[in-house]
Amino acid sequence: SGKKQGPWKIYKDSILISEGSYVDGEPDGLWTYLYENGQMKEEGNFDQGLKNGMWVEWYSDGGLMWKGEWKDGKRHVGNADAKAEVTFIGQDLLDNVLTHENTYRLRIRITNIPVSNLFVEVNSGSITREAESDHFILNTSSDTILTMTIGYMPDLEFKEFRNLVREIDFRIR
Repeated sequence: SGKKQGPWKIYKDSILISEGSYVDGEPDGLWTYLYENGQMKEEGNFDQGLKNGMWVEWYSDGGLMWKGEWKDGKRHVGNADAKAEVTFIGQDLLDNVLTHENTYRLRIRITNIPVSNLFVEVNSGSITREAESDHFILNTSSDTILTMTIGYMPDLEFKEFRNLVREIDFRIR
């Protein structure tokens, strides 16, 4: 049928950069990816071409970068017991619209999770934690969309393992 089947090893300039199996032309099962220096880059399972289950990513020096769940090709966001609450302090937010190059003060909490275990990231602009551990300062950029990712670290000894709870898209005008 012309579709890739079975185990494959993929090389770049004679250096192994990935290996895994194909079923009907789609990656399926365990796949590993390597940096050109031979260090592990990424490892996890595919199910009919989509990332599913636990995936781990490493820096090129071998240090652990990220570990978390994927479901149907997307990072798994959600935990039935955890709910992320975002409150804009001193401002009413209408329809998730923010002003470009502006500063906002937020309170972010996750039900049943200590605030010391929270992590909050944005794909544009910046976000920093204030002295009060559930208060954050958000600075927007001139981008048109800002995605905020909220989650928690179940164990502060292993900060690279993170559970995502919510992603929120804000329009910038």
